[in-house]
Amino acid sequence: MINSPSEEILDWSTEAQAIIDDVKNHVNYIAVSKILKSSKTEIFLNLRTIEKTEFCIRASGNGFQIVAEEFDKNSYKKPTRDDEEEEIFETPYALLNKISPSYTKSFANQLRKQLEALQKEMGE
Repeated sequence: MINSPSEEILDWSTEAQAIIDDVKNHVNYIAVSKILKSSKTEIFLNLRTIEKTEFCIRASGNGFQIVAEEFDKNSYKKPTRDDEEEEIFETPYALLNKISPSYTKSFANQLRKQLEALQKEMGE
C-alpha cells in the first residue's frame, strides 16, 4: 500500500526539534508534549505565544493544527458538516502569524537585524 502525502511517515521527533529551533526565539515557550503520545505520523507541541496564550498543536503530514487552547490536551473533533472547514496550516509560521501578532513583529525584527548586519558586512 502506498502512503498518501498526508499519511507520509517522518521522524517526527527530529521534525519537531527543527520546528522548535526555528521558532523558539519568537514564542514564549515551545516543547513536545510529554503527556500526549506521538506516533510515526504525528507529534504534539505545547506552545505559549509571546502574548502568553497557550495552545496544543498537532503536527502531521497534513500540516499544523490547533487541537486545544491549553497544554497537553487534544480536543480535536472532526467537522461533522460538509460546510465546516478544518483550519490546518501548511507551516508553523503560517499558524503563528494567525495566532500571534507579536510573533510576526519578532520575526520581522530578526530579519531586519540580519539584513542590517549583512549590509554592514558588505559595506566594509
